[in-house]
Amino acid sequence: MMTAPALAAINRWYMPGPLGEAEMPYDFPLEGRPSFQGRYVLGGEVGEHNGYGGIYTPGAQVWCYLVPPSRYFKRHPEYFALVDGKRLPASPHTGQLCTTEPAVAYIVARAAIKWFGENPEGIWPMSPDDNSDFCECKRCTALDVIPGQLTDRLIVFYNKVADIVAEKYPDRFMTFLAYNEYTMPPLVQRPRFNLIPQVCRIGAFAYGLSEERLEHLMGRWSYLSPILSTYEYIGPWNWFGFSPILTELKRDFGIYKRVGVDIVAAECHPNWATQGLNIWAAQRLLWDTNLSVDFLIRDYCQGM
Repeated sequence: MMTAPALAAINRWYMPGPLGEAEMPYDFPLEGRPSFQGRYVLGGEVGEHNGYGGIYTPGAQVWCYLVPPSRYFKRHPEYFALVDGKRLPASPHTGQLCTTEPAVAYIVARAAIKWFGENPEGIWPMSPDDNSDFCECKRCTALDVIPGQLTDRLIVFYNKVADIVAEKYPDRFMTFLAYNEYTMPPLVQRPRFNLIPQVCRIGAFAYGLSEERLEHLMGRWSYLSPILSTYEYIGPWNWFGFSPILTELKRDFGIYKRVGVDIVAAECHPNWATQGLNIWAAQRLLWDTNLSVDFLIRDYCQGM
């Protein structure tokens, strides 16, 4: 067990517990203004010592909770997505909403207004459920500039909700995921001022994107939106080995800062044995994107 003087000398927190705490011969403080307004790569004591915090955009997929089928489907199946000629009740893994049905935007907006009334702070999420059963009715598909790319139709819907909410709460913000079929920026529509896109790095947009493609993706979203967030996957799900992505994290975070990303959040396993370097280094890079990969690796290895 460490003595009190040793604990007082600790200046590194690499992972939870005594094995992740170290006394190094030089300090590594969080100095100056952070590179991003929101920095969310795991929390807890380790995150708090390495810059975790700021503006938070919840990446929740919530349509089936905002318009629950148990309440609406029997009487109003038209509120829900038409798939293969049938209306499907929305759920986390099957079914979505019909976003061009006028009543749906009002139901979602009422839920937001109620939440804002009960929560004086915070950002409200309104992303689709985590599946691809989007509505195939003529009104919805007519809004797709490119077949299969759903961003424009969703922005039309989000803007309707945002306009209703802004009448009551003009200074509050809502967020939505740009994910899978709706990752690419809209081609015609533009999000309202009170909407914060959260771009997900998953599937075809995960690690491995060229610098040019990533800068175009994030730069276009940043141009369209006063505030921009991302949703990262730093400790891969279903992969428990080492993931050599630190050099790419450094590059990508630098691009984010350059094009105007404001908030970076990440989903990751707290798998400290194999992902510890990535998690710790990501936390530090979100505070200061100018840190070098060589310095981060050397500091981590010497401290651990």
